[in-house]
Amino acid sequence: MAFNFVRLKNWQRENRYTQVIASQVLGMSQSYYATLIAGGKSPSFKTLEKICSKTGYNLNDFYISDEEALRLKAKM
Repeated sequence: MAFNFVRLKNWQRENRYTQVIASQVLGMSQSYYATLIAGGKSPSFKTLEKICSKTGYNLNDFYISDEEALRLKAKM
């Protein structure tokens, strides 16, 4: 299973947040947030729990198959 970075990116767009504001809402650095939404890293379980509490999504919303993750990265 892979991290669904598109879900996080869509949350940012839906709320009309800049990367800076989104990262502040989530309590992380802007550079780390940018890496997450680019699909460069997957968050730790603890960080993912924090993301869920701030976005209103649940853990399952942020997991996709490895194949789907590769397909999404190829679209970028």
